[in-house]
Amino acid sequence: MISGFVMAYNYQDKITNNEISFNKYFKKRVRHLWLINFITLLIVAVEHFIYFRYTGTTYIAGNFDLWHFVLNVFMLQYGVTELSYSFNVPAWCLTIELICYVIHFAIVKKDKNGEYWIIKSVGIILLGLAVLSQGLSYPIINYEVARGAVSYFIGVLLCWGFKKCKGYKNSMVNVGIYFYLVVSYLAFRKYGATWISSYTFYTVLCFAPLILWITVNDTIVNRILSAKIPVFLGKISLYIYLLHFPVQYFIKIVDVIFNLQIKYSNPLFLLTYSSVTFFVSAVIYALKQRKITRISKPQ
Repeated sequence: MISGFVMAYNYQDKITNNEISFNKYFKKRVRHLWLINFITLLIVAVEHFIYFRYTGTTYIAGNFDLWHFVLNVFMLQYGVTELSYSFNVPAWCLTIELICYVIHFAIVKKDKNGEYWIIKSVGIILLGLAVLSQGLSYPIINYEVARGAVSYFIGVLLCWGFKKCKGYKNSMVNVGIYFYLVVSYLAFRKYGATWISSYTFYTVLCFAPLILWITVNDTIVNRILSAKIPVFLGKISLYIYLLHFPVQYFIKIVDVIFNLQIKYSNPLFLLTYSSVTFFVSAVIYALKQRKITRISKPQ
């Protein structure tokens, strides 16, 4: 959902005005995702070998072979040809993001009627919700792709609404958003997710979009998240997401080899695990930025 919002904010007008080609647009997105994906893939591949040697199995992801390694190299881990996880499990979402990038470009580029893309986006969301409600599980037409597409294009529509309402404090739209947030939360507290079908529906239709809206608008939440530390965490969020599993895997390997019997439910462990993940993510991000700076300097 955040990706949909950010992509619409940064690229929607450029695509509409023919200021960026598909090749340039897609290459920029792949370049942003590929290196950290490949680094984490190599780390997890090594961890798989070590863990398999000591246990005779792999941790969480069962598909550990050359074919699935190649799929991961091209960020096609899940949803297109495969409906199971492999290697760095969290990287499944990269496939769905790439699919959404392509669809987003296509519906905006082919829009001959100004804002007809809005109808197309709503159609994609409804189609995704239908797939989710029916529990379909086929290549492309499956739970994860549908959940990703629904979330992404809700983010796109939120960006459109944000641009339309920007500068209008205390507008009826914002009042309605806050009212819906409170009512949906109270309904969730009283009836659970059954009032809106499932936890997935509640997350993608209520909680996530409303929190995102509150975050990007001029609110206390926005001001808090605009401080230096939250902004930096935002910059390394992709690294945190793709590195948290390799860090987790490493801890699991150490636990198995030395029979430490780590209590994973201990709050102190969670704090340590989170701190290590943040530190590793920050270091790799800094190294990448240093490389980019060095390349960009004139010779």
